[in-house]
Amino acid sequence: MHDFSGFSSHVLDDKRRVNLPKRLFDAIEPELTRGKKFKLTLGPDGCLLLMAEETWNREADSLERNYFSDEQARQRRRLLVGFAEDGTPDKTARLSLPELLREAAGIDAMVGQVLLHGCGEVIEIWSPVRWNERVKDSLKTASKLFDRIPATAGPTVTQSRS
Repeated sequence: MHDFSGFSSHVLDDKRRVNLPKRLFDAIEPELTRGKKFKLTLGPDGCLLLMAEETWNREADSLERNYFSDEQARQRRRLLVGFAEDGTPDKTARLSLPELLREAAGIDAMVGQVLLHGCGEVIEIWSPVRWNERVKDSLKTASKLFDRIPATAGPTVTQSRS
């Protein structure tokens, strides 16, 4: 299992590839030398997701089997399975972003900029416009996102009475 983290901005080359930063590629490269593959697909938040093929297989297998009777099950399969492509970077850390996936994720080939966000088992690849919209929306409800973290998770501050 990977533990990707960090955030960076990159420009697509003329062949619509992104160069993965060293910190991310260093985590992927040992897998590549063992012949492991990676998947690239559209994520539920409108970004692209890059993950080890074994992670993708696990997630795809966990989807409900009731495709014909459940609209949400169909939508989840369309995103994760229907858009899936080979996402294995080359030996020089370049990752090709296919046109269909770029368009679905709102990545403008003319602007050519993408944001990479290491997020545990996946690397999110964002259009800067979508990322900014998502961050603005998240900040509106940020306090609710952390409600379930126990108060004892951080340092305790006591006030002395004098």
